[in-house]
Amino acid sequence: MTEQRPESRGRFWPILFAVIGVLALVDYFYKSSYELSGLLKGVGFLLASPQAYFHPTEFTKPLKVRNFKPRLSNVTDWLALVGAVLLMAGIIVEWL
Repeated sequence: MTEQRPESRGRFWPILFAVIGVLALVDYFYKSSYELSGLLKGVGFLLASPQAYFHPTEFTKPLKVRNFKPRLSNVTDWLALVGAVLLMAGIIVEWL
């Protein structure tokens, strides 16, 4: 019998992304100005949090050992991509 090692799941980053996303959405709805940048950044962080849970980045390995393969095969990969685009759009809208 071979022992299967369970997949590592992220703990810190998904919680941080979810908290930042919720705070940005609360800030968006709490202010009377309804700035679009807060909404975009909040939704972007919330969409990126599942990817941070299912596929955490390992910062302990040297850069040469890490395996960076772009993949868009899972739903969480697409959510993270859309979340990153919304996050960048929120930052751009805030600067304008």
